[in-house]
Order: sequence, then structure tokens, then C-alpha cells
Amino acid sequence: MKNSKKGFTLIELLAVITIIAILMTIITPVLVKLLNENKQKLYEQQTDTLVAAGKRWANDHTQYLSETTPYCISIETLADDGYISGDDLINPVDKKEMTGYVIAAYNSSYSQYVYEFAVNCNISSANQGNLS
Repeated sequence: MKNSKKGFTLIELLAVITIIAILMTIITPVLVKLLNENKQKLYEQQTDTLVAAGKRWANDHTQYLSETTPYCISIETLADDGYISGDDLINPVDKKEMTGYVIAAYNSSYSQYVYEFAVNCNISSANQGNLS
């Protein structure tokens, strides 16, 4: 009679598990880095969209802008006035509702307003844009 056992030996199973563990050790940091980079890119795209909405809002509300004092336009103002959809404003980094301001400041060197996104409106003399 032949003794024909089917299956893997313990050594073979341990070797496969070891190889899988080594591969996971190599792959996991790479995947985490890619996910974080994608979250950051999405955040930057969202802030670019907010700045574009802030520019449109500023074009329609020029009476609030000043060449001497920066103006802070809140995300809530942009959403309430219909320039953005408030439903889509989730920060991809921390999964919380996105908050912040688009700051419109006059740049005399270029004779035009420049816009940037900021989490806080820290300009002490800035006008707050919660008009709605």
C-alpha cells in the first residue's frame, strides 16, 4: 500500500505565512503614504473650489471689499448664498465638516484682489463675511 498524504507540511505553511508577513510589512507603509497623499490632494482641490467660489461671491458683492482691509468670506456664507453646496464639504483628512474662510485682500503691486483659503480668519482688522 502507498502512503499518500495530501496537504502541506507545517514548515511549508510557516514559510508561506512568513513571506506574506514580509510583503505586508513592505506594502503597508506605501499604501498609507498613497492614501495620505490622495487625501491631501483632495483637500487642496476642495480649497481651490472654495477660493473660486469666493472670487465669484466677491464679484457679486464688491460693496464689502476694501483696498485697505482684507475681507473674510466664510464657507457658511458661500453655502448660504448658493456659491457652493454645503453638503459636499467634508474634510478628507479628518472626515469632519470643513470650516474656514476665503480671504480677499487687495494687492497694490498687482492692482487686484488676491484670494486664499484659511482655516481661521486671523487678520485682526479683517471684516467678517457672515452676512446671511
